[in-house]
Amino acid sequence: MSAEFRMLVWQISRNALVQRILCDRIVDGIGLQRGRFPMLDVVMHHEGCTQCEIAELLHISPASVAVSLRRMADEGDQRCKRIYLTEEAREIAAVCQEKFEALDAKMFAGLAAQELETLSKIQNRLFENMAGEEFRDLSPFSAHLYEQRNKKMEETDA
Repeated sequence: MSAEFRMLVWQISRNALVQRILCDRIVDGIGLQRGRFPMLDVVMHHEGCTQCEIAELLHISPASVAVSLRRMADEGDQRCKRIYLTEEAREIAAVCQEKFEALDAKMFAGLAAQELETLSKIQNRLFENMAGEEFRDLSPFSAHLYEQRNKKMEETDA
């Protein structure tokens, strides 16, 4: 069974790698530095949040957030305590979101609803097996975003 497990782990890792490379190409093409979209996404969905809240939601250090925000901040006012998107950032986020949704559609093309449901259950089970208590709350923000997006998509389809 060990060889079968290794092959499955490799397949999962390979898919994650290709997905990350394609996402990096999307943000590179837009001119957004790699790793900045998650922060942009957090602020987009939590306007007025603080640096500490961003760090907590992304599971990164407040210092990392401060460095990124310094590079992304309004040059006229670096004193801001709460974070809001500029109009340019909103436009970048919208373009990224559109391209990421197209990438998602490409990834899951040809899979039936039942297959997607089964895949989701398997992925959740793999996570539960690996996470234990240490990672149980890993990126609750991401799960929250997926729920929000699913609701929007359901409303659009209705």
